[in-house]
Amino acid sequence: MPGPDTLNYIHDLLNDLVNTTQAVSKVLLKQLTPSFGPTGVPGDAEKIKAACDNLYALFLTLFEWELDVRFVRPHEAFAELFSKMSGWTTEMRSELRRLTIEFDTLVSSPGLSGSYTLTMTINAPTGLQAFEDEFHRMANDPKVLAAISSKL
Repeated sequence: MPGPDTLNYIHDLLNDLVNTTQAVSKVLLKQLTPSFGPTGVPGDAEKIKAACDNLYALFLTLFEWELDVRFVRPHEAFAELFSKMSGWTTEMRSELRRLTIEFDTLVSSPGLSGSYTLTMTINAPTGLQAFEDEFHRMANDPKVLAAISSKL
């Protein structure tokens, strides 16, 4: 992939990850949580299912994002920077999977009653600082500057 295209692709990947993370938060806070209703009132099963379907779609989006990072071949000047993004979605995908298992265990319990709290924590990707450091290092790298101005 030519240098300028790789830089644009990295930019798009970062935007996609931010947007997906925001979408996960939105589904959890504005769809899933309200669908359970107030304490003591049964939740709306259709809304709960719709929210879970949306979370699953976002899980797949995170998986596809990770595949893009692992299998797209960037311009060689950006290979190290690109490699720093590998694994960024692992923690969030693990959290979504954990939340799904906890939720399934909870609703599968016979005679379910009472109040329950499920939490999900979204942290900055592991290795973000290394990515930022590499990005700053690249700002003065003649190979990178040549790659940005080249169409090859």
